[in-house]
Amino acid sequence: MGTFGSQTSTYNKLVAIFVAVGSMTYGYCSSIISSTIGQPGWYTYFDLPQEGEPGYASITTPAISTANGVFSAGGAVGTLFIMWSCDYFGRKVNIQLGAFFSMFGGALQGGANSLKMFQAGRFVCGLGIGILVTVCPMYLSEMSSAFRRGWLVGHHAIFLVFGYMLAGWVGYACYFAEGELGSFGWRFPLCLQCLPAIVLLLGSPWLPRSPRWLISKGKHEEAKIVLQKLRQSPDDPDNLVAKEEYFQTAEQIRLEAERLSTYGNVWNAVLRKKSYRKRMAIGFLTQWGAEFGGSTHVVACTSLALLALSSPPHAWLQ
Repeated sequence: MGTFGSQTSTYNKLVAIFVAVGSMTYGYCSSIISSTIGQPGWYTYFDLPQEGEPGYASITTPAISTANGVFSAGGAVGTLFIMWSCDYFGRKVNIQLGAFFSMFGGALQGGANSLKMFQAGRFVCGLGIGILVTVCPMYLSEMSSAFRRGWLVGHHAIFLVFGYMLAGWVGYACYFAEGELGSFGWRFPLCLQCLPAIVLLLGSPWLPRSPRWLISKGKHEEAKIVLQKLRQSPDDPDNLVAKEEYFQTAEQIRLEAERLSTYGNVWNAVLRKKSYRKRMAIGFLTQWGAEFGGSTHVVACTSLALLALSSPPHAWLQ
């Protein structure tokens, strides 16, 4: 028998890959705006002055800033909502919610007939990716064995970056749409936001619910069945790995509930217990540091930066 607890069934791997489609949705949706604001057809359709034309600073710049701002605002609402929703409804339901909002927001943007509709789509899509970028790695972590967690949760980053790359190449290809296809050049990349979200939404009914969440809600038998499917191995015919993981998870949840009961709720515990404050500070500052470096802004405004550096305009695309 191999290392105890190392088993990761084919089913577990397929679940991880499928859920990582949600991570790809985030990567694509968060970076496709860079392609959009580099498409001449987008400016023409919404009657926005382009770089060097009168009114660019007073009309176009606020429109671009709003597109980025409402997307981030939607993401903020999504991440705050999921703090409660993930525990109440579970991880699977929130994956479905995130996929739905991402799909709906992408459709609003791709089919926009006014700038207001476009901006509304940006907010709704931001709401969806705010949910997905939080719940997908959480779900992947809870579905993974401790011995394989880094590899499986790493699918989140791999698919996320693939979404970034896909957005760049799709935007580049559609840039050359001209004439009657001018509107296609900016609409198609935006509509493509819907594809991974639809795939995730349609396939989600077959996803198992998180064993940890099931145990926390008293659904012990379903949790045992899910763990047996995730840890199934020819080397472990008696499902000892699944049984051990179930016992450890159940005990951990029981101990956490006992400790939190002395504080009343999780927020009191975080504020009053030193070790909890330390954990929160480490997690918050790590994520804050990654974002404060400006990576999201760079991704969103790459095309404008390259346009400003090119001479003549758009020479970098030739």
